[in-house]
Amino acid sequence: MAAPDSEAVLARLDALPGDAFAIGYSGGGDSHALLVLAARRAKSRGRALHALIVDHGLRPESGAEAEQAAKTARRAGATARILRWTGPKPTHGLPAAARAARHRLLAAACRELGVRDLLLGHTLDDQAETVWMRLLAGGGMRALAAMPETGPSPAWPEGSGLRLHRPLLDVRRAELRAWLGAQGENWIEDPSNLDRRQTRVRTRSRLAALEEAGFNPARLARLAADCRALDTAAGEAAARLLVRAARLTPWGGAGIDPAPFAAAPGRDAARALEALVMAVSGESATPKTGALERLLDALAEGRPATGAGARLVQWRSRTWLVRDAGAALGRKDGAGGAAETIISPTAGQVWDGRFEIRTARDGLRAGALGRDYRGLADPACLDTAPGAARSTLCAVRDEGGAVLAIAGVTDHACASFRRLGTERAAQRLFAGGAPAWFYETLQQGSI
Repeated sequence: MAAPDSEAVLARLDALPGDAFAIGYSGGGDSHALLVLAARRAKSRGRALHALIVDHGLRPESGAEAEQAAKTARRAGATARILRWTGPKPTHGLPAAARAARHRLLAAACRELGVRDLLLGHTLDDQAETVWMRLLAGGGMRALAAMPETGPSPAWPEGSGLRLHRPLLDVRRAELRAWLGAQGENWIEDPSNLDRRQTRVRTRSRLAALEEAGFNPARLARLAADCRALDTAAGEAAARLLVRAARLTPWGGAGIDPAPFAAAPGRDAARALEALVMAVSGESATPKTGALERLLDALAEGRPATGAGARLVQWRSRTWLVRDAGAALGRKDGAGGAAETIISPTAGQVWDGRFEIRTARDGLRAGALGRDYRGLADPACLDTAPGAARSTLCAVRDEGGAVLAIAGVTDHACASFRRLGTERAAQRLFAGGAPAWFYETLQQGSI
């Protein structure tokens, strides 16, 4: 275990690239210790630090606490921004929904600030609690790998390109508070941390009792590290299968050779196809087991199938995975559909979780080409994509509705497209970040 200001922790802060980074800051002991360390390090190296404070709005006093946290962050030398979770809150699964909302808000703010690295104050105790809860829930190796020290944001598509860093992951919570006290620092104690209706609060109490009886929570953190090593190896096996068996296309689909999938171990095939489905669909949710199994069976049998926002089709004697038209355009009952997006010259806009679009011109919109190819002057340009995919292609239209460009099909100086599928596949295969060889293979176009 490391001290809060150990050489190892400070080296992790110094290793952050760029001249600016952000911190998810609540004002609590863990995040405040990280703020103090990061602000001192940023100041000594002439770097900017942005404190992002999420107000979930779940308690009447949360707004005032967020304002106090913002003042504290500014005194430490960071800029501060309060992010509010608005709208209706679920009656069930509130902690998970709040966590997902927090990641979305943090990721969106980082994108607005042009920041690609976000610090989080998770500790060894948080890691141990996460592993314990996942053990009780019946989680396997992938779940028990828990939180990596560095990895991609779980928010999609808001978190595209954002890296999360947990420099305090091997530091105990009590050590942080002792260090803060020695520094003369104060912090906010969140009363929800005492609410025994929360699973994590009950887990924290149980682990404290076990520690009093002689159990060291660091063992659970070591279990997470061991599972993460195994999970990384499993991700690499699936990734190697993927680069042998599939090729992502510029327009957002994938050509597939079913033979390598059929010859691979079932676990590798499932993980590789899962990553490919998420790359093609742009969906934020992980495919459900049933949908993935149906797609795997259809791939093995050479027949069409739809699931998890993607569709398997046969075209020109080849197997293709494409975006499901119902998911992209909306279904007859009004469900689903990727809304048309106004693209601005000020920042890149993500559409349907599949493409980031940049433009230097006002008044343009990005959306699905649609079933009637509205505004397209020459439909012959679509001949490079399977018919089932054409209505879902990403089109940029002008104020009059004319199609100016289609991602991966037709170019126009008004807009540029960055396909996000490669990043999405890497994110799903490697929780701790993909190895260089995977990105290099993707860049060479062999997938």
